[in-house]
Amino acid sequence: AASYYATGAFALNLATLAALLSSNQSTVFTAYITAGGDYALSITNGGTIKYIGAASDLAITSAGLLLNILMTKDSYGSLTSIVQANKLT
Repeated sequence: AASYYATGAFALNLATLAALLSSNQSTVFTAYITAGGDYALSITNGGTIKYIGAASDLAITSAGLLLNILMTKDSYGSLTSIVQANKLT
């Protein structure tokens, strides 16, 4: 789990977590992001990114954003990240 404060457009780089996964392994990562305004969020190095809900839910608002990301590598080493985003009120 991690907590971030965004001051502008925010890029969440999953490269370090991805490198720790071996074939046929999975992990769950939770991020809590707060901000003083509304900003765009991008997720990089997560392999194939799939969203639960709409990708538009990934906007950071001043109320905050809670991300849950399931990262999994298959037997061929292909990485898939399933992202669930919840805007906080």
